[in-house]
Amino acid sequence: AGRLRTRPWSVAIEGEVARPGTVDLDDLLRPHPLEERVYRLRCVEAWSMVIPWVGFPLGDLLKRFEP
Repeated sequence: AGRLRTRPWSVAIEGEVARPGTVDLDDLLRPHPLEERVYRLRCVEAWSMVIPWVGFPLGDLLKRFEP
């Protein structure tokens, strides 16, 4: 993912929302503090994974655009 280009990306907010529109990815992320989490996934078939995650809760985004 180090070479994944995320600019000039934008996100379309549409449908049944109070404030539809198109938002630049940086403007979408800016008001939300990023959280770092580590999830451990263990399977009954004896394999496991450690999954690092950086982002913000979906609930924060939903509050912002008021579905």
